[in-house]
Amino acid sequence: MFNQIKTACFIVLLGFHGIASAALEIVITDGIDGARPIAVVPFKYQGVGPIPEKLSSVIAADLMRSGKFKPIDVNTMPQLPAKDSDVDYGAWVNKGVEAVLVGEVEQQPNGRYRVKYELIDVIRGQITGGETQ
Repeated sequence: MFNQIKTACFIVLLGFHGIASAALEIVITDGIDGARPIAVVPFKYQGVGPIPEKLSSVIAADLMRSGKFKPIDVNTMPQLPAKDSDVDYGAWVNKGVEAVLVGEVEQQPNGRYRVKYELIDVIRGQITGGETQ
């Protein structure tokens, strides 16, 4: 009787071994073949003293780490606009940039800051504006 139980357990364990050693196969059929070139222009600062954090640098680094965007270096930017009306669309298109992020940081009372930004699609000429506190 004990040998029959032992044999049955052995057969069950062999059955689970086949399940446990199943291979995981991941097939990627679609993806991004290149990051979109963008420009994150240094934000204009209105306040007392130096800006506490380079917000544009943080944004550019986050976008780059996503793998979907490739921010261009500030030193190679054709201009440093603060708002959409200052943007020379042709200069950015000639640089190969698809979108430009501009904005400003304004110091408020009680240690707060108001951040205004505009995301500009220079190829289509579309502007997406935003404001946050």
